Amino acid sequence: HGLLPDGKTKKSTEPLLDQQASENAEIWNVRQIFLSGNFWKIGFVYVCAMMVLTGTMTQLKPRFTSQGFSDLEAMIMMAITALIGVFGKIFWGYMCDKHDPKKVIAFFLASNSLGISFSLIPNSLTATILFILVFGFAVGGASGTYPIVVSYYFGRRSFPKVMKYISLFLMLNL
Repeated sequence: HGLLPDGKTKKSTEPLLDQQASENAEIWNVRQIFLSGNFWKIGFVYVCAMMVLTGTMTQLKPRFTSQGFSDLEAMIMMAITALIGVFGKIFWGYMCDKHDPKKVIAFFLASNSLGISFSLIPNSLTATILFILVFGFAVGGASGTYPIVVSYYFGRRSFPKVMKYISLFLMLNL
C-alpha cells in the first residue's frame, strides 16, 4: 500500500532517505537515557496520567452505584466509558501522526482533567454523561500516546531500550 511507519512519506523513487537516516541515527546508551530530562518528564507525566486513569476506572462502578444507579446500570456505564476509550486511543494516535505530539499530549492531559472535573459535580446526570464521554475519550490517550512520545523523543532505533527503562515508572502504579 506504500505506507511507511510514523506517517512518513516517500518523497521520490530513490531509496528512502528517512529510512537511511533512521538506520544511521545514534542509539541512546543507558547513561544518556537516564541523564535526559525528557526521560524523566515522560516517565513522571505518564505514570501520573495512568494512575489517574486506572484509579478512576477501577472506582467507576462504586461511584455510579453511589449516585443511585443499579449494579447492572453502573457496569454498563463503566463498559461504555471503556469502549469510548478504544475510539480515543485511535484518535489520539492519529492526531500524533498529523500534529506535533507535544501539543496533542497537552490536549489529551487537559481532556483528562476536564473529564475528571465533571465527576466532581454532584447529583447531575448531565455531568455524569459528560464525564463518561470526555473522560472515556481521554482514557485511550495514555496508552495511545505513550509509545508515540517515546519514539518521538528518542527515535525508533532507541525505542526498545528507552521503553524498557521508562516502563519502570509504571511500577509506581502498584
